[in-house]
Amino acid sequence: MSFWTIILSNLKRRKTRTLLTATGIGVGIAAIISLVSISNGFVESWQKLIARSGTDLDVVQGSAMNPFLSSIDEDIAKKVRQIRGVKEVARTLEDMVTLNDRPSTIVMGFDPSEYPLRQFKILAGRTLTSGDYNEILLGKMAAENLNLHIGDSADIETMVFKVVGIYESGNVFEDGACVMLLKTLQILINRPHNISLLAIKLNDPSQVKDMEVKIQRQLPGYSVIEAKNFFNINQGVRLAVIMAWVTSMIALAVGMIGTINTMVMSVFERTKEIGILRAIGWRKHTIAKMVIGESVLIGILGWIIGSITGVMVVQFITNFPSVNGFLYANLNVWLFTKALLVATCLGMLGAVYPIYRAVKIEPIEALRYE
Repeated sequence: MSFWTIILSNLKRRKTRTLLTATGIGVGIAAIISLVSISNGFVESWQKLIARSGTDLDVVQGSAMNPFLSSIDEDIAKKVRQIRGVKEVARTLEDMVTLNDRPSTIVMGFDPSEYPLRQFKILAGRTLTSGDYNEILLGKMAAENLNLHIGDSADIETMVFKVVGIYESGNVFEDGACVMLLKTLQILINRPHNISLLAIKLNDPSQVKDMEVKIQRQLPGYSVIEAKNFFNINQGVRLAVIMAWVTSMIALAVGMIGTINTMVMSVFERTKEIGILRAIGWRKHTIAKMVIGESVLIGILGWIIGSITGVMVVQFITNFPSVNGFLYANLNVWLFTKALLVATCLGMLGAVYPIYRAVKIEPIEALRYE
């Protein structure tokens, strides 16, 4: 009987215990796969949005690192336009609204004369013009989820709008949102002359660091941030990523405790068997390898269970009606590889104390054990 055959035989003899222990590890792995992939997808989507827009700098309220929480006077756009080195300035207002009884729909307000609106690819209908006070554009995913088409009416809060265009941007947030005129949105959510964010394009993007300092001096009380770093320093995003890992680690710690318990019980129940193996020539390091082999295999089984469960959880969450088109999960090979490494290390750590117990077993004493 080969070394690995013995290990597999030991695990098969206690199928229920092995499966339950692996499931405990699987819960932690599923947490890593689901939570981390969604938090990474969130950051990646915003980074793609910023890269596509060509925005170099963003201006937000001094204490707000989130566009939905930022509130600034739109008149600062005039001041920024006059700064030497600034090519274009775009005012943006963002909020969450109820659209056709669907809560938490992102709505964005733009001025048609400014660059963000020009970057949307119109799939059907047309774009907005300066006179479209009761018209909206819908992102491709939003239109599909709401089953709305060109010419349909849409109830947004207290107003009724007509869908005149369906667009695609390639960004999950924008494609799951709706767009209206800036002035209309200001009236709808009662924020006259107010915007969430000021986006700035520079004549020379290579001078972004110097321009960041220059514009910041002109706008005391506001935060001027390099666009590509905006969501890297966003406290909410950082907290979401940290919480995803912390939650996963807690679940994995519970799984490791289960592994230790299972392996200690396994060693205890097989005291006589280990004594026989020692008596026929097995060395302590071979016994240790057997225990760690069993523990690592349990970890790998937990990884398989957790990976399958994690993908199912991601599919459920991202396709849930209230978040469809808002959340995107970045599932990639590297994430699954990291999860496998974590599961393997967990199995090895869970075997440390059981190995200590196993190698202390003396053949003569073990053979007397009943």
